[in-house]
Formats: sequence, structure tokens, C-alpha cells
Amino acid sequence: MRRATDPEGFRAVVLHELAHIRNRDVEYASASTTLWRAFVVLALLPYLWHEGTLLVDSLTGRTTSPFWPGVASMLTRSVLAGLLLVGLVHLARADLLRRRELYADARAVGSGAPASAWAHRDRDSAVATSVRRVTALLRTHPSWAERRRALAEPGRLSGVGALAMLLVGASGTLLVNTAGDVVPRASTSEGGAWLTTAFLAPVLYVSLARSVTAAQVSGRKESGLRAGLWLGCGLVLGELANGKHGTVWLGPEPGFLLGLLLTAAVAAAWSAQCTHLALGLARTWLRRAAGLLNLLVTAVLLWGGLYWWYVVGWYQTMGVYSQVEEHRDMVRQASPGSWEAFSPELSAITQALPTLTTLNAGVLLLVAAPVLWIFPLVLRVSTSAASGLRRTLGAGVAGGLLCWVLMFAVNLFQRQRRPATWANAPGRTSSFTAGC
Repeated sequence: MRRATDPEGFRAVVLHELAHIRNRDVEYASASTTLWRAFVVLALLPYLWHEGTLLVDSLTGRTTSPFWPGVASMLTRSVLAGLLLVGLVHLARADLLRRRELYADARAVGSGAPASAWAHRDRDSAVATSVRRVTALLRTHPSWAERRRALAEPGRLSGVGALAMLLVGASGTLLVNTAGDVVPRASTSEGGAWLTTAFLAPVLYVSLARSVTAAQVSGRKESGLRAGLWLGCGLVLGELANGKHGTVWLGPEPGFLLGLLLTAAVAAAWSAQCTHLALGLARTWLRRAAGLLNLLVTAVLLWGGLYWWYVVGWYQTMGVYSQVEEHRDMVRQASPGSWEAFSPELSAITQALPTLTTLNAGVLLLVAAPVLWIFPLVLRVSTSAASGLRRTLGAGVAGGLLCWVLMFAVNLFQRQRRPATWANAPGRTSSFTAGC
């Protein structure tokens, strides 16, 4: 019927379905459906039954154990974390299937299907626009408007999606924390940082490299900052859902979770900018070598932030990091003055010392630090004209001078507010005065 009344539309539908076969989307759909059903039947339902039964027992008073009042709140959080994991798994499956539809559309148009065949109108809905945007993430098929936008902008499919980065960050954290229950090596701080980095770094680099390349062709900009922030949000979400924070969601010091956001944002922005510079290299082998070094440094950046999180940040978020007190005592012993009037400075020092000590513990970050500046400069020199190089070096010199000025100002401020030494402390006299 449609072939006779709408031959162009019929041709587009056939080419779209053939594109699904060519792209092996049937296998993707079957695999995602199988994994989803296996997750629900073999993992989710037994987990919710076990945790829910314990929660009901604790709330109905079937046990007299003194641990149950605290365990009840922890079990409630575990059940909610399990439901959050359900949402993440469904979002990942829906995002995969939606993108496969868009790829099939692009291949069908590339094979000769008229773009006018996608000029359909979405159904009018009484639901608010903000609610429709949220529910659209749960659907396995994109709207007609989204299909037309993807066809109008060929580089759109190569861009880094916010939802994809959120899911990558959350899944990386959840997978590594789960692996720690099975693999002893993964349960250590260093092992957890390495495994998370091994999962995140290649995905982040490849996604940004594709997005930067497509952006250069289409004329849009890809800074990498947006992708990094969404990746960091995924890391934070994964930490909240992994069930290792006790009976609270954020901990008494949730501000330290921003360290994960900063780690992902810096790594993504640096990687994207260096990829953009590397595309200007003349030879293919130079671009490949630059890409490999880009991946390695991006991995080291992620590892440094994640290592800090597993060693220091997680404990500081929960307010149980004992070394803060040890560093406070160390500072007081090294400078035994009257610190009562300098409590903000002492708190800042003792909060920063564990982080700085952790980041200074490995040789990798010490090597990566100069590479962070030298590598982009070499790329810039290799791809820029003399005027561009002069502007870059001028900006670098100005930034260096500004850093020296700020360091001088901070040292001057600290010298003026330095606590009294032990010899000159109030109420005491020096040994020379006492001898006289």
C-alpha cells in the first residue's frame, strides 16, 4: 500500500532497515535486551528481596540487636541505590538504541533516501517541555525532530553526548568498586585508581578525538570542558550509588566530591585542546604519535585525581581522615608558636597537606607535570606561524611573571602574619635574656 502511495517514503523505510542490518543493530538490540533482562532477574530482584527483607525486619522490631537502628537507615540507602542503578542501566540501554536509530538514518540518507521522508510531525503532548526532555531519555527511539537535527548536522553523531559521559563515569566507578569485592588487587587504593583509569581514559580520549575532528570539519568548537564535567558528575553519581558511604548520601564534607569534577574536567579539556593542535601536524605518523602521548598524559591526569580520591578524598568526604590531625600536630611541632589567632591558616594548611603529600607520592605525576606544558607548546610550534608563536610565548611569559608576583604577595602576607616562634612567644624570654 505505502509503496504505491508514497514510493519515496517506502524507499526510505527499506533503506533504513537495511542500514540496521548493515550496522549489525539487531545484535546490539538483542544483546542490550538480554543484558537488561539478566540484570533484572539475576541481580536486581534478589538484591532488592535480600535488602528489603532485612529492612522490614529492622523496622518491625523482629530483632533486638543494638546494631539495627543504624542498619535500618543504611538498608534504606542500599535499596534506593539499587533503584538508582536500575535507572542508570535503563538509560544506558535506551541511549544505545536511540543512537543506533540515528546512525541507521544517516546511512539510509547516504544510500540515496530523500531527507524529506523524515519530515514527520511529532505528536502533540500536554506534558511540559522540561518533562518531555526527561522522558525522551527513557525512550528507545528518538523523536522526529531529533532525527532531522542529526541529519542536518552530520558531525552531531560524532560529538560527545552529555548522557554518554555521565553513564561512562558512573559505570566506571561502579565496575571498579564491584571488582574490588572479587579481585583483591582492585580493593586497594592504588589498584582501584589504576582500574578506573584503564576504563575511563581510552573512552574519554577516543570520544574527544572523534568529536574534535568532526567539530573541525563542521566549524563548531569542542573545548572538552562540557564532556569532562559530565564525566565528573558520573564519577560522583557512581560514588553515591556504590553503597560504601555508610548511612548518609553525601557525607559530612561533601565539598571534597568536587575533586572528582575537577579531575575529569581538567583531563578532558587538556586532551581536547591537544587533539585540536595535533590535527594541524603535516604527517600522519606525527599525529598518531601525538595521539598516543595525549592518551598517556590524559590517563596520568585521571589517575592522579582518582588516586587522591581513593587515598585521601573519600575519607575527607566522610570526615574520618585521621591524618588531618597528624598534620596539624606536625605543623604545631615544627612551628611551636601561638596558633590561637591563626586557626583559619592552620586549618587550610592541614587540609591541603594530605592532598599535596598524596599527589607528590608518585613519580608519574612529577613527570607528567612538565609534559602538560611542554607537549602543547611543541604542538603549537610545529603547527603555527611565527606570529602565532610570538603570541603564545608572550602569553606564557606574562603568565609566569604574574605567578611570581602572586607568590611574592603570598609570601609577604605570610611573613607579616607568621606566629611567634617558641623563643619569642608571649610570656617567655629568650635564653640570651635569661642569662643576662
